[in-house]
Amino acid sequence: MPKLREGSYFPDWLLQPRRRAEQAFVSGIADAYLAGVSTRRVEKLVQQLGVERMSKSQVSRLAKSLDQIVEDFRSRPLDGGPYPYVTFDALQVKCREGGRTVNVCVVHAVGVNRDGFRESLGLDVVTAEDGAAWQRCRTHAMRNLLTRVPKSAQGFVATMVRTIFAQPDAETVHEQYRRIVAQLEQRFPEAAALLEDAEPDLLAFTGFPKEHWRQLWSNNSLERLNKEIRRRTDVVGIFPDRASIVRLVGAVLAEQNDEWQVARRYMSAESIAKALTDPVDEPEEVIAIAAAA
Repeated sequence: MPKLREGSYFPDWLLQPRRRAEQAFVSGIADAYLAGVSTRRVEKLVQQLGVERMSKSQVSRLAKSLDQIVEDFRSRPLDGGPYPYVTFDALQVKCREGGRTVNVCVVHAVGVNRDGFRESLGLDVVTAEDGAAWQRCRTHAMRNLLTRVPKSAQGFVATMVRTIFAQPDAETVHEQYRRIVAQLEQRFPEAAALLEDAEPDLLAFTGFPKEHWRQLWSNNSLERLNKEIRRRTDVVGIFPDRASIVRLVGAVLAEQNDEWQVARRYMSAESIAKALTDPVDEPEEVIAIAAAA
């Protein structure tokens, strides 16, 4: 290998083992925090690595190394648009504010881009959920409905309601819906009333291409994402401030966003093209799926 008069072929950080070890250490602490390990447990972890003592505040400061990652993620250009579908959801967490513990909502948005891949579009922390029209989750709505009928009849009612979603087009879906409501009124008026009131929310998916109905009428994919977020936030319990919520949840969403980019398409490119060229009556309508119906 030829010699250089100054410097090296190798990057500086590679030739500074102490600095490199410190970076790896900080990264490890941040990764442990992101993985849902409590700050008390992280303290035990660093003791096993040879550090005799590290306070909770020191662990939290190390976790702030995630801030730049989250900031880059939240401020990145959204160049995958147009997004034919954008889904909003909210999780409630506890946070300290003004000397007391309050409930705040972590609102995050997931979109389907023009190539059919999912993207995490961003997040924010708000005091309460502000409303839009909700596409109620079919599974959660069914659970609520069955609480209005005797246990002995739940299987029968569930089978009836499922026929609504087995129809070939939007018109017959609405016809079958009204038919089921009428049949339930005779024996289970409370269930019928609930189903009738929920019609705009439950059937919002019929305004979109049939190829996408299955993804729109349920929030299963969001539930899996929320489960991952909850696994980490539950360990923390009460966050010291809103910035710490954004740090943890933002890092989780950034990680999930990377995984989605190499996963299979959520919707086919052909069906997305159809949705973009043949929009519904309200092309800017947003489908928001409630976490709990």
